[in-house]
Amino acid sequence: MSKRGAPELRREDSSLSKRLRSGDDEETLVDGVFLDEESITQITRLFKIIDRNSDGKLDIHDFALGGEISTAHYQKWQEIRDKFDYDGDGQITPDEFRKGFKKMVLRLGCQMPSIPKDTTIEGYLRALEHHINDQVQELCKAAYIWYSSHS
Repeated sequence: MSKRGAPELRREDSSLSKRLRSGDDEETLVDGVFLDEESITQITRLFKIIDRNSDGKLDIHDFALGGEISTAHYQKWQEIRDKFDYDGDGQITPDEFRKGFKKMVLRLGCQMPSIPKDTTIEGYLRALEHHINDQVQELCKAAYIWYSSHS
């Protein structure tokens, strides 16, 4: 047990666990979590639905209906841009969109089950990755419902 009462994780050698021990920052964790095929499919589907002009990127034009953009759509664009436009160019690529979903789930605070006493770091990271994929899929479904009801 650690000083705080939580079980200690046994360490195994892996590049992700080494990077986490040395840096333990959000970017390392986001980059180290892999999305499963279903999560990628859900994110890609949502991206294509939002990308109304099918140019392979999201920008303000994808949120305009009939040449006009409502306040709600503009606010949603600003929210998405602020969270997903990592290079600051005013457009969101499919890669930025995928990374943004992983990051958003981590920031929402994944409620992980308690960790068994003999769990390795790798075991914990696998469980975290599975949980993140489940949360990404739920978030995609919720975003799809919101977007469908506001289009």
